[in-house]
Amino acid sequence: MPLDRIVAIAVLAISVAVVLYFLPGGIGALRNSIGTGTRRQQDAAGREPDPDPEMVTRIHALETIGYRRIGATLTQVPGGHQPAWILASEDALSYAILVQGSASITGLTGLYSAWPDGTWLGTIHPRGTPLAFRSLRLRVESGSLGQAAAVHREEVARIVSDRGAPTPVRTLGDMLALDADYRIRFGGRELRPFVVRALAPVGIGLAMMILSLAWIARP
Repeated sequence: MPLDRIVAIAVLAISVAVVLYFLPGGIGALRNSIGTGTRRQQDAAGREPDPDPEMVTRIHALETIGYRRIGATLTQVPGGHQPAWILASEDALSYAILVQGSASITGLTGLYSAWPDGTWLGTIHPRGTPLAFRSLRLRVESGSLGQAAAVHREEVARIVSDRGAPTPVRTLGDMLALDADYRIRFGGRELRPFVVRALAPVGIGLAMMILSLAWIARP
């Protein structure tokens, strides 16, 4: 067998392995992204699971800098319900959504403020993708959670000087109304970079498969 055919077969085998390895994660990311705009967080009073130790640590960290718990939510996602814990700042200028992680990945915290004119500011901790889209600006802070909250407050103060105070969040109902507005306006736009990263290896693997099959089929 010619050497080029042997190489093409080897590339085909590698590309199949790549697709099979990354396809489940890519499909999962795509399923989570589709329909984000129509999903709604629901009050989980009496139904929320107990927060794990890492979540308790984050809640305490926010409570020590002026946030208080206003409730917990459940969101229907592919495969089940995603719990989240909600805190609001004592000055009602922002709220925090805390999502649990896994054994190997730290959970995410999102700090948000919204203005009556549709302007949204978000600070994500400790990882994510910055995004500026229409009236939405998401920042990512990888330092401590306290630092992320301080950065968010500084940016809120800057916008307040230009647009006035954001819509106050004092109760879980206030937060749920804003969350619905966020999903209607942006519909999971912030999730697209994650979907692209998850599906990119699958696309590369499929391209390698097509090229290697075309090479093998050459007369």
